[in-house]
Amino acid sequence: MKTSYLCIGILWICSVFSDEPLHIHINEIKSPVTIGESVYYTVEISNTTLNSIDNVQLVISPSFGLDIVNLSQIATSEISEDVQFDDFDYIEEEGVFFEPCTLEASKTIYYEIECEVFSPYFDEEEQNGPLHATVYYSNVSEELQKITKAASHFQIEDAAYLEVDIIKEDQHTTKEQSKYEIAISNIGTVGVKNVGAVIRYNCDVISAIEVESSTKVSYSEGIVFVHPISGIDADPDGEEAGWEWTVLVRSLQKEQPFEITVITEDFTYPKALDENVVSTKNDKMFEEKSDFKEKITTLPTEEIETVVVQNPVENNTYILYLKNASYTKRKPNNKKWDFGFGKTTKPDSLVVVHLWQNGGWTKMYTTKVQKNDLQPKWDVNTTIKVKVGSQIKFEVFDKDLSKNDKMGSTIKTINIEHLTQGIDLSFDSVISLECILQIKTESK
Repeated sequence: MKTSYLCIGILWICSVFSDEPLHIHINEIKSPVTIGESVYYTVEISNTTLNSIDNVQLVISPSFGLDIVNLSQIATSEISEDVQFDDFDYIEEEGVFFEPCTLEASKTIYYEIECEVFSPYFDEEEQNGPLHATVYYSNVSEELQKITKAASHFQIEDAAYLEVDIIKEDQHTTKEQSKYEIAISNIGTVGVKNVGAVIRYNCDVISAIEVESSTKVSYSEGIVFVHPISGIDADPDGEEAGWEWTVLVRSLQKEQPFEITVITEDFTYPKALDENVVSTKNDKMFEEKSDFKEKITTLPTEEIETVVVQNPVENNTYILYLKNASYTKRKPNNKKWDFGFGKTTKPDSLVVVHLWQNGGWTKMYTTKVQKNDLQPKWDVNTTIKVKVGSQIKFEVFDKDLSKNDKMGSTIKTINIEHLTQGIDLSFDSVISLECILQIKTESK
């Protein structure tokens, strides 16, 4: 009993002499940390008062140099990407934020966060901590307040950090043949020498494969060796293209049918005369002796079935198929779409479709978010009743946790050509946005 009274007394003293009713604690990270290594934070939020506190909401903001890769043992759920963030327009920070909760008197809640270190850009002298925890809450007068705590700095050991981007080039893709652009960049702090790669694939899935590289390429059954370049310089900003090459495959599998392993240590690459090694694309890996590159780039693109409306009627109901889009690499002000590096700086895009009816715009459909992609695909549809002269508004946003960045918007007035040939849009930061209108057939 005496102990209970003592604890209550201590809490009462803290609440009287403390300016803040909440206390934030973030554990320290042991130095040094190597580029590419994960660090683990535990954020503790404690109620130091004798009363419950409402609307306690945590926002985690990593500085440029940290990338949040996992959340575990969190007291409240992360805000879903499908939630309209207009409901949280009071949040000023960028980062990951969580559902608000009521924190009872003298209670503590915990959030465990795993981050990957990719750059040493946060600096103690610059007073920009590697991670910030901001907590919003309602005071006794129901006014919104916030407090912020910065994580302690830790030393970073310089190292190279290679990142591989694989982009499928749709304009050179058919039902059986695909083209992939490969870019290997070094976003670490020091350069790396002798960077090569090994491609592994299933011969039952891929019937032919060809690599176009500035270096030598050796082929074996199920394996392709891309011989090394002399090195890749450090590029912490992720501004340079890095080492680029192309993979052409003939495969019935729609998803990426191969894996790439980057090699930086000493490695003996096979020679053209080695046993079981195929050194030319006209060897036994190809059933046909014709030039594969020429064939893959000259074949017509895959046709979309049942998309042409033969007899468009003004008052028919049409299905709007939203196919794909492509965006500029940077914002109009030349800044990156998102903070971070490499592929994490690409936009997390979504499209909102509106229809003009009854004197105003009606939201008809919102796509799912396509994360970190300059060439997203949706292949989704929504039923919209349109006729010649109807107006559709398309809005494209880059999804951010605090406030979405508008990538562009446009209004299109439907005409006969749109009903028969589809809609191909280009506006603002949207290089292309492809849609198709197909007449809806009534089920019997």
